[in-house]
Amino acid sequence: MAGKRYLDHDELRATLARFSVPSVPVLWQGPFSLAVVQEHATGKTSFDDRHIREGVVVRPLHERTDPRIERVVMKYLADAYLLDEKRSDFTES
Repeated sequence: MAGKRYLDHDELRATLARFSVPSVPVLWQGPFSLAVVQEHATGKTSFDDRHIREGVVVRPLHERTDPRIERVVMKYLADAYLLDEKRSDFTES
């Protein structure tokens, strides 16, 4: 975010590079396709091949809003991640 606006994809990447801030890898860029999103949401994580990929974040190249959801940015969670019995959002005290 710059001031009070979110940056478009190219602006964001340039700004992060300018200040040497690491960011997540871009796995795919192109027209939206649910099949492509599902394909990239599965498999091993791109950070450490010992773990499954949690999912992927989908965002447009140019920031926009939708009256139903506001900012158009979505996260698609992989089935394997959702069904992993070892995964828990809760920790024991």
